[in-house]
Amino acid sequence: GDDFASFVGRKRFEENLANLAGGFITESYARPLGTPVETPDSYEAKFLVRLRLALPWRPVLAWPWGVTHVWDRRGDTVVVTKHLESWDVSPAEGVRQLFRPGGRAAVAPAAAQSEEVSNALGRKDPIVGPLVDAARTLGILPKSEAGGWEGEPLAWADAGSWTQRLSELTQTYLAGFKQFLADRVAGEYDALAVDATIDSLIESHPVLLFSFTSCPFCRRAKDRLDELGAAYFALELDQVETGPAVRAQLGRRTGRTSVPAIWIAGDYVGGLNDGEPGLLPLDTEGLLLPKLRAASALK
Repeated sequence: GDDFASFVGRKRFEENLANLAGGFITESYARPLGTPVETPDSYEAKFLVRLRLALPWRPVLAWPWGVTHVWDRRGDTVVVTKHLESWDVSPAEGVRQLFRPGGRAAVAPAAAQSEEVSNALGRKDPIVGPLVDAARTLGILPKSEAGGWEGEPLAWADAGSWTQRLSELTQTYLAGFKQFLADRVAGEYDALAVDATIDSLIESHPVLLFSFTSCPFCRRAKDRLDELGAAYFALELDQVETGPAVRAQLGRRTGRTSVPAIWIAGDYVGGLNDGEPGLLPLDTEGLLLPKLRAASALK
């Protein structure tokens, strides 16, 4: 049999890795995508993996890789019973990357200045975030809201709120400027690799949200999907290194740099209250549940 595809023992596993990394793959890089999902008997995580192959044109493959461990608890011992892997990329995209010249830029980005993920988006809105923190500290706003929420006030996500109206106004009159700001925050990046990541995520998740951990609009979208019993994957742009680049590319695709940006069964449906047409408008029109059902996204 094929000792690489099927083997027993740690020694053979280590030899396989050495043969792979030392031969066909000359550079590699991996970083987490989103938050791992842990249940009493399994653990699932997703990573963006970039590999440079030892071919004359030095192609770089970049796509999400998923790994799931299923375990069995036997007294005080945990035994891994299954190891499942998935590559979230279409055959056409895989072939396109394989034959595209890779250039000379390093596969792995420059090392972060600290052990934490460095992201130009930060953990909160750079202007509103500190003001909200100060208001919560001074007692102008409660220290936290439902479920311990400490992000921007959840009321800001209401359809009739001043923040929603401001969002609509800036989208109508300042969309180009918002895209300019998103591009400046993102800096230089590999647009083709980012597009490949976005495409793979859309293809591999029936319901996908590009989100921001402190954004009340994102929180409300997740709450509504949870209420409906829908399974979804949320990529938190403020928690991944390429978040600014993803946000900039989303702006080019959808005309909107705001979050959440939501896809269902490969269709872009907008944000929470608006877009094409927005998650809650779909719900109000009675179209959200059928769309989730058709996507096989209901638990």
